[in-house]
Order: sequence, then C-alpha cells, then structure tokens
Amino acid sequence: MPTSVPDATTSISAVPSPEAAARAAAAPAASLLNIQANSGLIAQAGQGALTPGVPWTGNMSLSVVNVLGNWTSTVSLSPFRGENTGRTVTPVASYSAPETNCLLLFVKSPGVSNVPLSATAVNAKTGGGVACLTSWTATVNILVPNSDLLADTYTATLTHSIY
Repeated sequence: MPTSVPDATTSISAVPSPEAAARAAAAPAASLLNIQANSGLIAQAGQGALTPGVPWTGNMSLSVVNVLGNWTSTVSLSPFRGENTGRTVTPVASYSAPETNCLLLFVKSPGVSNVPLSATAVNAKTGGGVACLTSWTATVNILVPNSDLLADTYTATLTHSIY
C-alpha cells in the first residue's frame, strides 16, 4: 500500500482565520504579516515514504515576519485520500515547535508540544511584538492506521496559516 509523504501537497497560506470579521479592518495591512515555509515537510533521517502502521516524523522550516503586533499561527492536516479509490483515512498526527524569540525585540514565542492535528485548524504557535522576525523548525508526527486501507497512493494536505 504505497503512500505519499505530505510534502508534495503541503500548502501555506496567509488567509485569515474564521475570526476574520473581527480583523477585517486590518485587511489593508495584511502584507505586513506573513508566514513563509522555508522548506516542505521533509522526512527525518532514516525515514522514507510514510508507511501505514509505522510512525513517521517530518520537519518543516518556517519564518514569520510581522510589523503589526501579536500573531497566531494555525495548523491543520486533512485526511489522506486515495488517488484512485477516493478512500479517506484519518491519521493520528501532532505538531510541535520550539520556543523562539522575535529578533528585534527579544519577545519570546512559546513552544508547543504534540498539538493534535485534524482537518480543523488549531492554534499552534503565537508570538508578538511590533517588528517581529522569527523562525523555527516544526516537527510533525503522523501515524496512518494500517486497517481498512485499499492499495492506492494516498495524499493529505498540511496547512499553516497566520493571523
């Protein structure tokens, strides 16, 4: 049962969260807040393609540039979907990120550990301070159950957003 590592479909967006109505006044300043993936989701050393029933760990390098003040990043992981069968499989997944500092102000951005991931976006990392520039390497752990699978190539989408 071949599977695809999520990096092929990793997406990054600066789309506002569902609370966007409260932030609509800041829309013209949206370009002043940005999250950037410096790398796709890359398997840790010694790991290849994601295999059902075997824990898989990947890393992803991210950066935030913010001139507005406080920010929150959210993360979600869609179910894996079979390319030919359309079958969906919900993985058990988590997200971790270390504590970081905003470079100009030395304001701490707290770390997070094993935040459960699903198709619904969850708050992953927060930071603050005007003129904040910070970066981190996130760790994503994924386990795809090895039951009820059909032979196929499965893909999922990991989405990072910031507001």
